[in-house]
Amino acid sequence: TFTAWLRMGFGNKVPDLIDFTDEAAKWGRENQKNFLKYGVNYLRECCLILSGAEDLVKLPPLTLDTAKKLSTHVLNLPMAEAIIGELEKAHYHIERNANPKILFLDVSLQLVKIIKFKTLPAGTQYIYN
Repeated sequence: TFTAWLRMGFGNKVPDLIDFTDEAAKWGRENQKNFLKYGVNYLRECCLILSGAEDLVKLPPLTLDTAKKLSTHVLNLPMAEAIIGELEKAHYHIERNANPKILFLDVSLQLVKIIKFKTLPAGTQYIYN
């Protein structure tokens, strides 16, 4: 699931991320794109929580609880926006027939950079927050 993938990134569990990458590569292009779109929508809901607009959030109760915990303990707005950008780029590349193993491993490592090490993309360079 998407939240499990985020947890792997936060825990810097690279072997688990590689296993996830192998599993995600077998899903088929449409399922991979749907997974990435779900991640973008989930993180947009987290952005609403971070912005104080919780009444606009449309998530099921269990997912909402997880999103609130993620938003209060792990994410901040720039991190969420950076992850959304990575997921949108990955969605674009999946549409253009990118190799899913390479793509999901790259996105997973970018998640580790953003979530665990708080390194945010700024154009083509990375800056430390």
